[in-house]
Amino acid sequence: MAIKFRCPHCQQFLGISQNKAGMVTDCPTCGRTIRVPGEDGTVAPLPRPKLDLSDNQLVAALDALATIDRPAPVDPPRPAQAPTDVDPLPSPGPAITPDPLPNVEDAQDFIGINPRDVLRTLGEITHVTDTPKIITPETGLRFGPAVLLFACVLSVGCGILIGAGAFRNLATMPAAKPASIPKHAPQPPAVKAPMEGAIGQIAGSVTYADSGGSSRPDRGARVLLLPMVRRGTAKLGGSGFRVGADEVDRRLLEATAEVLGGAFGIADEQGKFDIPAQAAGRYGLLVASRYQSRPADEPVSEAARKFLELYFDRPDQLIGNVQYEFREITVDANPAGPREFHFPLR
Repeated sequence: MAIKFRCPHCQQFLGISQNKAGMVTDCPTCGRTIRVPGEDGTVAPLPRPKLDLSDNQLVAALDALATIDRPAPVDPPRPAQAPTDVDPLPSPGPAITPDPLPNVEDAQDFIGINPRDVLRTLGEITHVTDTPKIITPETGLRFGPAVLLFACVLSVGCGILIGAGAFRNLATMPAAKPASIPKHAPQPPAVKAPMEGAIGQIAGSVTYADSGGSSRPDRGARVLLLPMVRRGTAKLGGSGFRVGADEVDRRLLEATAEVLGGAFGIADEQGKFDIPAQAAGRYGLLVASRYQSRPADEPVSEAARKFLELYFDRPDQLIGNVQYEFREITVDANPAGPREFHFPLR
């Protein structure tokens, strides 16, 4: 007959063979070290922990810790190299200074000259009379002083008129506007594909039988729902499925199950659960008890093992030494009633 007792750490109800009475073992639920009660019900205190020097992993860990505070090796300074003589740089050539640009203020002097005064002066010069000279082939072509003066004044006047008009056009020309830099057109925000809505809820309750035979809510029972057809190939760890798992590990399992098309939940104080099913199809529903244990040598059923091998790297260690129930269910648009799970006392 098995020895029935509860773990002093997690209050898990355990059943162990009488051959292990008074022995030290680990709780299958929380992993803490406990001592099995004797046949008379007494529990001897646990022995003080000892250092196992033959543990290779412990020795390697201690060596790694011992090297943490050691200073990093410093390379010795290298000898300084002797300076190398180099040829002097050639002297730069004379600097070339560009001619200054014309000043706009100087142009105002030319603009201020009235072109009509220049034309009037040219008209007066044309009325000056001079003695005509006869040009013969023997004497050659000769120019009088009046003609030379007229040519000089005419060339100077034309130059002034042309320059004044050019500077006037330059002064009245509107300033060019700086070219505007085209802005990049705003990119539309990335639109996420909407997640497929849940087709329904998988609800139910989990109970267990206590030592007196009464049915109690299995508070903290784990409920896992995943499709029977696996998407992807990456294997998952089972740390978030165990009792007393860290909050981060539990949320990671919830998010991973949702990505894979399923869900993960924990029964509440009344032992009830309610998890969503994202789409219609065949699902595997695994419910593991929080309080009811099973023999350590009892293997996992073939159907549950094949289902867990699709998603987890260690399916045999995922459930632990607790009672469980695996069902293959069909989810469609027609809602199903609550599903009941009960774990008896063995």
